[in-house]
Amino acid sequence: MANRSSATSGNWRADDADTWGLGIGNYPAAGDLVTILNGHDVTLVEDNVAGAVVINSGGTITGGGNKLTLDDNAGTTFIFSSVGSGVSGKSAIEGVLDIDITGGSADRPINEVGTGSIRHLTINNAQTYNLHANLSLDGNLNITQGTLNTQNSGGVDNSLTVPGSISGNGTLTANASTVTVTGQTTVNTLNITSGTYNYFDDFKPTTCNITDNATFNQTSIGGKFGGRIIITASKTPTFNAVGRLDSTFDIQSGEQGNSTFNLDLSETQTGPSRALFFHNLELDSQDTENNTFTMAGAITCTGNLTITDGTIDTSSSDHALTVTRDLLLPSGGALTGNSSTLTFGHITLNGGTLSAPDSSGSLVVTGPVNAGWLFNKTSGTFNHNDGLVHILAGTNSGHLRIDPYDLKIEMHGSNRVLWRDVSGNEMTVARDLTIVQGGFDRNDLTDALTVGRDVLIEDGGKIGDQNGSGVETGDNTFGSLTINSGGIYDATSGTTTITGEGDGSSGTNGFAWYNDNATFTHNKGKVVIDTAGNNHTLVAENTFYDLEINQTSSVYEMKLRPSNNGGTANKILNNFTLTSGIFEKNNASDTLDIFGLTNISANGKFMEDANENTNTITHHGLVTNSGTYKINDGTTVKMNGGIRNLGTITVA
Repeated sequence: MANRSSATSGNWRADDADTWGLGIGNYPAAGDLVTILNGHDVTLVEDNVAGAVVINSGGTITGGGNKLTLDDNAGTTFIFSSVGSGVSGKSAIEGVLDIDITGGSADRPINEVGTGSIRHLTINNAQTYNLHANLSLDGNLNITQGTLNTQNSGGVDNSLTVPGSISGNGTLTANASTVTVTGQTTVNTLNITSGTYNYFDDFKPTTCNITDNATFNQTSIGGKFGGRIIITASKTPTFNAVGRLDSTFDIQSGEQGNSTFNLDLSETQTGPSRALFFHNLELDSQDTENNTFTMAGAITCTGNLTITDGTIDTSSSDHALTVTRDLLLPSGGALTGNSSTLTFGHITLNGGTLSAPDSSGSLVVTGPVNAGWLFNKTSGTFNHNDGLVHILAGTNSGHLRIDPYDLKIEMHGSNRVLWRDVSGNEMTVARDLTIVQGGFDRNDLTDALTVGRDVLIEDGGKIGDQNGSGVETGDNTFGSLTINSGGIYDATSGTTTITGEGDGSSGTNGFAWYNDNATFTHNKGKVVIDTAGNNHTLVAENTFYDLEINQTSSVYEMKLRPSNNGGTANKILNNFTLTSGIFEKNNASDTLDIFGLTNISANGKFMEDANENTNTITHHGLVTNSGTYKINDGTTVKMNGGIRNLGTITVA
């Protein structure tokens, strides 16, 4: 290693002039400290090597499109330094010059403050190189190994401008500097505190460590934002974007503590209005405590959202969250929906917590299915918060395993939702179940279904077996049932119990069961009308197989009428049981045929109204009366199977 200074202007490799005062053909070698003095212009005609290079004020190095490899020199402060202007009429760096830093055993600063710029800068040595001044390249920054630190030894943060790309397996420590890159950012590690990172093309470092309130500005609609983002607890970086956030975006908390992260993803840049979205978004606080990531704007993921540890909160502003494919909530992950609209392709709840939106928002599942699932709760907690789960799954059939509050099924065509029990071989819908289109049926034919209030089957909707796998046998319990024209209720061969009346939203106020000229297939199942607290209940259906009336009070009445198709006939194909309450026809002139047994218990009253026309009633099987049977027209009742009277028969 030696110190070499220019003796005159000429080529670096001096074959025709004594550029270095060493004699023709002699020039600096690896390890040499090279100084280009005032008034001298040294030109590279090929790739050359040195230990370090200092360009004094008034000196010039002309690259000629060649690369200068620097392997360090411990005897100098800088590994590369250019100051001031070059020789008369020239810059300190002329033409195209590439710098490749490959050696050294101690930290070395880069002091590029002269005129002109390095094209490509490569750091390929496992050391730290500090910027002593602002650095503006003409091409790419490649940190193959080692670290480029934008802060000098005095703590001053210098800017870095790269019109090309920043890449490599090394580290860029940006501190509080302003970094502007036009090409891609794919460096292995990016460390930033409170600085500003302006990017145009893809931003996808392997890991980005944010230890203060840094700002990221996307200024091109073509750029994509991604990588693993590790945010120190209590810090609130800002991400401003006009393009796609597309690739895996993984946010982690690097410190313990229960802190709130303000994930500000609102569009603040000028340009065309663009939806802000990620591809895959993974949040992992890496923490023993539950850190909360608070949304400051709407977020869309075109891939998956995984919350490994921590909580995403849509905030009191109720920002929308849309995930095209899967929401994954393993143990430790949580999502709080407030009053937002949450839309997912499919949901996998495996140990985490999903607090669904309340009645002012909605939880929408659109498909496609994930391994056959639309919503799979294997473990963890689903808090329905009195809100709506809307299965809007397009062309995909799939499975559903949750206990929602309100549930709406809206499939495409004949596609269906196969529901599975959450626990105890039962699925419970706390309030309303609406089938707009498609099917809703059991995966296990023996499971029970309970709906707390209204069941509405609209035109194109169906409840019951859809694939010919067999008749469902598990019991159904509904608050009320409305089957609109074009709808289908393919009943269980077990028992369908109705416990209330419709709320009137579909014109069915007062009806426990309302068939609007739709399709009801009884499958030899039993229907029980047990409408607690409703003393005047209407049932509109043409034909039942087994029918039981079991009102909570003997003075509560149920009136039967044909479905809404203008007919005048009611039929019970098998047995009729009046356990408790009053049974009447809604229209006195309608006919009623009971083909099986008629059993009237002590608390039952059959045709209590004096205006009934009992001449239109035919019992084809045995009538056993332990309650009250009133023959109201004073004429006749057809009892083809006879009567066993243990109660009271009256004639009006």
